[in-house]
Amino acid sequence: MATSIDRFSLSSTSTYTANKFSNLSDLLQRFYTIVENLKQNHQNDIEQLNNTIKNLESENRQLRTLQEQHPHSIFDINYVPNDTATVNQLQSELERAQKQIDTLQSSLNTQYSEYEEMKTKYNLQRLMNENHFDQQNSNTDSNKIKELELKLKQIKDQINQFDQCNYESEEQIRLLKQLISNNEQEQTKTITQSLTVKQSDLLQQTTIVENILNKQHDKILAKILELLDQNPRQDQQITTKNKRTKKKRL
Repeated sequence: MATSIDRFSLSSTSTYTANKFSNLSDLLQRFYTIVENLKQNHQNDIEQLNNTIKNLESENRQLRTLQEQHPHSIFDINYVPNDTATVNQLQSELERAQKQIDTLQSSLNTQYSEYEEMKTKYNLQRLMNENHFDQQNSNTDSNKIKELELKLKQIKDQINQFDQCNYESEEQIRLLKQLISNNEQEQTKTITQSLTVKQSDLLQQTTIVENILNKQHDKILAKILELLDQNPRQDQQITTKNKRTKKKRL
């Protein structure tokens, strides 16, 4: 009778431990999937930010080329002043953003490597426990279960740390996006102000030219009137000479 009870106890313990291993494995697999998804999303955000940085650098190069091709002119409304301070500031902010992205990527890779290493150790330990399960007594099984639960807790702590790191990364990305947006708005504002100033200069120069043309037009009209006044006198003198010639012939 006692032997039957012992066998039943061992069978129950074995079933419980096997279920425990299965639940831990499923839980780890689920955590692993979550980490993979977080890593992929983070990489996508980094790639998108890198593309945005490349686009901004390309736009800066185009603006610089435009400035070199079109030097300052009062009639050039497309002229954009070469604001070295603004360009240097944007370049510095872009470099700082790139460094932040590299730091976040390095931190993510480190966290992921630690997680992979811990997962490998856990799987190895689980296989060893399964192979030697029949040779261990109930006390040893209980100790192993506690050890596995402790490791599971450590893994959860690591995942929580990773979540915190991911949250900080997302916050840094949000701040970087806001910085890029502010830079774009400031750049657009600078170009608009420059165009407004050039249009005002062009209007002023056009007014000056119109005034000069009007004055020249008035002088030309006065000269024409003067010539017209002189022509009738010359015609009258010619007529008088012709009459005198006819009288002499008679």
